[in-house]
Amino acid sequence: MPPVTSLDLSLPEAARIETIDGSLPSLFIPNAVLAHLKTFTLKCDWEGNNILTTLQSCTNLENLTLDFDSDDGVMFDEDEFNQALSKDGLVLPKLRTLRFRHVLEEQVCEFLDLLNAPELEELDICGRYWDDSEKYDARNWDGHILAATKRGGCTLRRLRIHFVTFENKELYNLLSNLPSLERLCLENVTFDLTIFRSLKSGECLPNLEVLELLDLPTSEVGNLEYSLLHEFFLDSIPSVFRKRRGIEPKISSVKRLRLVLREPQPLDLRPLERGSHQFKRDGMEVSISSIPYDTYDYGHY
Repeated sequence: MPPVTSLDLSLPEAARIETIDGSLPSLFIPNAVLAHLKTFTLKCDWEGNNILTTLQSCTNLENLTLDFDSDDGVMFDEDEFNQALSKDGLVLPKLRTLRFRHVLEEQVCEFLDLLNAPELEELDICGRYWDDSEKYDARNWDGHILAATKRGGCTLRRLRIHFVTFENKELYNLLSNLPSLERLCLENVTFDLTIFRSLKSGECLPNLEVLELLDLPTSEVGNLEYSLLHEFFLDSIPSVFRKRRGIEPKISSVKRLRLVLREPQPLDLRPLERGSHQFKRDGMEVSISSIPYDTYDYGHY
């Protein structure tokens, strides 16, 4: 029988499990099984030590999804696990894709502080979602994400973030220090759209090919001014406008722009579509659409 290379494991919530002398039972999966895994999805809110001890045996893992959806938060304490992990932290030498689901802000920071993944290319973080007024803050995520990429020496190419609130200075610090990004997706992320006045695609994100701003509440967007995106895509301004403004002719790396607005009321997209013609003339694929506020499905996360 060939070895198992993909495992999807959903464990009962910790609150429903009988403890032994106040402790949860250990999660035991034979090392021979873990060592062959290439894809591992783990839904678990047990003690962080259980999760780390399991993962450190996954030396061939390429795709990892961690789902912490429960009322009790999983904590990863670096001091507590120093003896369990090597001095280099949680080394996953072949990991390319890391996805977090239903995480609290501290869980992301604590796990990334332990991670050493030199081949990591994609990071996908989904916060615990309640509604727009109760999103968790992505506090200090910028520093912890950047520190993890530096520690592992990886080249992060794809970043997806869902259902959190970002301070502009932290989001700017994150994006301006990830020049290798080729694809950026912010879905139902609350942030100040004026950040595009500071970010320039050709300067901060020279390799960006796809930008997706999804499920932007119209209450946050208001009358979304395309001038903000014009400034972001400065290199995409057609040559006739470049000459008038004295701008050096450059070609933007961005090939696709996708906007999805969530509408609490009927939304007229025609002004946005008219504004997108300038990008389309430069060869960029532009998609603008809206979704009803009360029918959007969050269950696929």
